[in-house]
Amino acid sequence: MSLSIPPNSVALTVLETLSNSNQGTAAGSSLATGAGTADAAGAADSATANATVWALSQRASGTAASGAATSGLSRALSISDVGAAAALSISDLLSQLRDNAAAAANPDTPSASRGTLNANFRSLLEKVAQTVASASSGGVNLLDGSQTGDLQFSAGASGGSVTLSAGDLSLGGSILTLSADSSIDTPTAAAGSLTALDTSITNLTQALSTLQSQAKQISVHSGFVQAYSSVLAASGDSGAGMDADSARLLALQVQQQLSGQSLSIANQSPQAVLSLFR
Repeated sequence: MSLSIPPNSVALTVLETLSNSNQGTAAGSSLATGAGTADAAGAADSATANATVWALSQRASGTAASGAATSGLSRALSISDVGAAAALSISDLLSQLRDNAAAAANPDTPSASRGTLNANFRSLLEKVAQTVASASSGGVNLLDGSQTGDLQFSAGASGGSVTLSAGDLSLGGSILTLSADSSIDTPTAAAGSLTALDTSITNLTQALSTLQSQAKQISVHSGFVQAYSSVLAASGDSGAGMDADSARLLALQVQQQLSGQSLSIANQSPQAVLSLFR
């Protein structure tokens, strides 16, 4: 007597569904993650085989890079703007100091008036020092000599950078040669301070030009990067597309799990029949 067991049609159906869901999950995963879809047989690379995946991947990469560049440029712009504004304030203070020194250097200036001029001169010197010390943004000060080298900031998706050059506007330094303890209480002292001020003003004009030029360049480049980021964000409804792909991938994964459980249930009956012949 021959024994035959009919095929388990339910299991076959479940296997087919499971196979389809596996394929769908693999494709969905590639689309949601931006991974390449070239098969093991050596098909074309992902950029050619699946233009949608490649475009989404490139767009996501560009968005991340431009975001980092925007952040770096924003910080660089803040630092350079603060430095340039402080240097401009110091330039105004030096002009006031020079006016006081010129008046005190005049031999005909009464002693009482020279004393008042000297007191004002000393107060202005303190303001210069305070301005230099407070010219800090994000813990970076371009004017107090604390930066020993140039500062680099990310500036673009291609990995470029912008450079900020620091200077030292401390009194008695290489730019502001006027010392912090200068005075104009005598005509001779006033004349010496006047000479130092003329040199300081010349040096500061050049340093201020550099600071303002850096701030302008960073501002222009920052505007370009922000415009580029806006184009990436608005192009192709990328956000909606990625959300739909992620939802489809989740559905396929759930289907795959249910198919696996269904296969186990479908196989229980044939296994029970076979156990009778053991």
